[in-house]
Amino acid sequence: MAIDTVPPLISAQINYLIGHSPFSVKVEQMWSGCKNPNFLDRFTLVIPYCLDNIKWDITFNAMYPLAAPDVIFGPEDEGFQPYGSGTGQSSKNSLANWNSRDPSQLHSLIVELRDAYMAYQRRRIGEIDDERVKFEISTMLSREGIEMHMSLGTDKDAPGDIHRKYTYRCTAEYLPNLEQMVNTQVKDAVSSIEIRRKFIQSLAPHLGRPIEADPVWLLYIEQWNFLLLDFIYLSYIADSILFYVASSVESDSLLQLACCLLENSYTSILLTRCSSYLGEKYSTHFNAHGAPVKSPTLSEYPWSRRWNSSEKADRIFDFLADVALNFKKLRLDFRANTSSLTNMANDQRMAGSPRQQLAKLFEESLRLTIPEELDIDPAIAPCQNPKFGDYQCNNAMGLWSKVKGKSTQFKNPQQIGQAIKANLPSSEMLDGSSIAGPGFVNVKLSGQWIAKSIQNMLMDGIETWAPKLSVKRAVVDFSSPNIAKEMHVGHLRSTIIGDTLARMLEYSNVEVLRRNHVGDWGTQFGMLIEFLFEKFPSLEVVNDQAIGDLEDMLAFYKASKLRFDSDPDFKERAQRAVVSLQAGEEKYRKAWAEICKISRTGYEKVYEHLGVELEEKGESFYNPYIPNALELLNKKGLIEESEGARVIFIEGKKIPLIVVKRDGGYNYASTDLAALWYRLNEEKAEWIIYVTDVGQREHFEMLFAAAKRAGWLPADDKTYPKASHVGFGLVLGEDGKRFRTRSTETVKLVDLLIEAKSRCKTALIERGKDKEWTGEELDKTAEAVGYGAVKYADLKNNRTTNYTFSFDQMLNDKGNTAVYLLYAHARICSIIRKSGKDIEELKKVGKIDLAHPDERVLGLHLLQFAEVVEDSCTNLLPNGLCEYLYNLSEDFTGFYTNCQVVGSAEETSRLLLCEATAVVMRKCFHLLGITPVYKI
Repeated sequence: MAIDTVPPLISAQINYLIGHSPFSVKVEQMWSGCKNPNFLDRFTLVIPYCLDNIKWDITFNAMYPLAAPDVIFGPEDEGFQPYGSGTGQSSKNSLANWNSRDPSQLHSLIVELRDAYMAYQRRRIGEIDDERVKFEISTMLSREGIEMHMSLGTDKDAPGDIHRKYTYRCTAEYLPNLEQMVNTQVKDAVSSIEIRRKFIQSLAPHLGRPIEADPVWLLYIEQWNFLLLDFIYLSYIADSILFYVASSVESDSLLQLACCLLENSYTSILLTRCSSYLGEKYSTHFNAHGAPVKSPTLSEYPWSRRWNSSEKADRIFDFLADVALNFKKLRLDFRANTSSLTNMANDQRMAGSPRQQLAKLFEESLRLTIPEELDIDPAIAPCQNPKFGDYQCNNAMGLWSKVKGKSTQFKNPQQIGQAIKANLPSSEMLDGSSIAGPGFVNVKLSGQWIAKSIQNMLMDGIETWAPKLSVKRAVVDFSSPNIAKEMHVGHLRSTIIGDTLARMLEYSNVEVLRRNHVGDWGTQFGMLIEFLFEKFPSLEVVNDQAIGDLEDMLAFYKASKLRFDSDPDFKERAQRAVVSLQAGEEKYRKAWAEICKISRTGYEKVYEHLGVELEEKGESFYNPYIPNALELLNKKGLIEESEGARVIFIEGKKIPLIVVKRDGGYNYASTDLAALWYRLNEEKAEWIIYVTDVGQREHFEMLFAAAKRAGWLPADDKTYPKASHVGFGLVLGEDGKRFRTRSTETVKLVDLLIEAKSRCKTALIERGKDKEWTGEELDKTAEAVGYGAVKYADLKNNRTTNYTFSFDQMLNDKGNTAVYLLYAHARICSIIRKSGKDIEELKKVGKIDLAHPDERVLGLHLLQFAEVVEDSCTNLLPNGLCEYLYNLSEDFTGFYTNCQVVGSAEETSRLLLCEATAVVMRKCFHLLGITPVYKI
């Protein structure tokens, strides 16, 4: 839909309606009815309702857009009078208080009118004698939170639990006779003797065994949020084939067709779990967040309401017979996963961190406890006091506040807690539960289950513990040095925080686009290029020999800046050079490229030291996208003139976001808007993370607010795609001031890293390691410990606070430092080496037993690794992972102090526990960008 010529105030109303409507509203047939035919001020709204759409015409006054619109209903709805008989106003007075500067007014009006239309149709139900017509009207009226329990009839029971409770909007309103009406209607299409015989005979050759058709089910799959209208169950000797056909709420649209194999021994598996596997593997009808998307319209699909019973049955048969041809392949694929399904049959929750698995258990318990409260997320947290348990569910108090005063069996929150505890499903992961205080449900994890989970990780790899995030692709924008300037200690935080966030997301199976948004464009390049040409007037080709290395470039920059500030003629020539550069003149572009190349060579050395990978997409890359981005914002009415500049006003901010300067030039905001548009639309990022100092917080708040007003980002920060600013504090010296050299110069980052490595090497030599190790071993260890110490000293702090840079503290081998942690890891490796055992062979034949209390403490802490990484990703706070790593080393110390490893009766189990600790520590080091050492 093109709304380029719609007046801005009307356009804002339409865009808000489309972006925020709870139902999939569309706009079509836009036309003009005013004196100026270039203004489109009339359009038809297509609003989904039942299995069809309703269409209302909306007319604005383009020449007077502050006036409320007119709504013209369809001719078939003459009895629909939402404003009352002759009053001219609705009960909510939407039109009387119209103010089109509020973009949500049209949205509120349409939602209000649709609700009124639904009430109108409900009233009509009692006026209709035809039961079929009454069924068509009543079944699809929207209603929140219903519960259905559909049976198969009197012949057989359903395989598995099909008793469903809903947490999402269901598109059917349950009436007492709905099940009977649906069964009658659908069975009429498939259960005639001849059609049934033909159906069975045609499918049997493909499946290789006799089959039998059972009555039809009506079922709602909770996770997928659509209604299953035709559900055919076929018993297949020892196995069962489950065919189901689903139609979306929009008429004549096919949403999904799937085929599942259920082995007899797995009939206790929830159908949705099996459906989820096949849906992910074979369906293209869901977006990255698991929400259904509309399929292409299929006017000939067999279950259309347009076909009579016999035609419908024939078409269902033809369609399913074709699907059966592929059944054997599906069957083989599905059986390849039977080992995991066997585990699911015993415990359907063997996936995710302990917290996630407990949440699934408590989710089932909460549904049984308070079935009328549907949108409840289990509140699971570690117990603060280990004597009460390992985790606790904290939902009882919140539920009591919801049901108090209503008709309920509970008299206080503790009774709710008792019910939650009683309704917990049995699971091998639990070793008991108890109630504390006003309904807190404490649970203790089974030691055997913890040991088994750790042993599985050792066999299958630490990647199996990776958290599951809902985002699939993210951009992490970090480091971002300026061309012609050396990287200093201020770039340290952005670089290592951004790298750690990228590593954690990558470990969580997110595709990460690491972006280095370097400052490689702007007025300073006119100054640099003009000074270069002045210094070398006869230079034909600019190269690094003319300027030197990055250190010379910094001196070159200072000299040109001094000249720019003191010489008006030079300043004017520099400004003209910017114009020539932006116009693409070859001489200026070559000079600019060489200056960028010299700078790039300098900061790539720093990245090599730090082990950081980045893809450069600087300001110059996004410059061509600025005009289009601003034009899109302008068309939406966001950009205004203010004091000669073009700006976007942001609610709650005293100053606007300037997007075009008074002289017509672009600035950081215009570049960042173009970059944000590019990342959302070209790179298809779902999460865009900017890592800069906290001083830029307001800039990014305004940037994100503008993007939300434009509809580029959703208004809800919890919804993807989203953008986040990761702010960090200053690096301070031991005097409490900004960290600088004695000559008050900013500390160069490369000098700082060289100093850290040098101090570590000196300390190792003092311990006589130069006599035990080769020169290469000594150098690599000093580098790993030195660079790791610098990184960890930063990352262990909450990034939003300032921290004091101290070599003495960060290189201390005691306390919460990288040196201590690296030494702890090396000691664990030494224990395993000294045992003389083949640890890989022990993984295959050995078994972990957590009989000693300190063994269990260590095992539980290891198992919590995934949820710590998940929290660190979600909150964008790497210090949580540092805290976990330090506590892990402390727990291992307690275990090793109280539990003899080598030479004990439990040697095999304890060596495996040592190995598991080392594996998790190494993964922590990797996520923090630290290279582990194996001997000290």
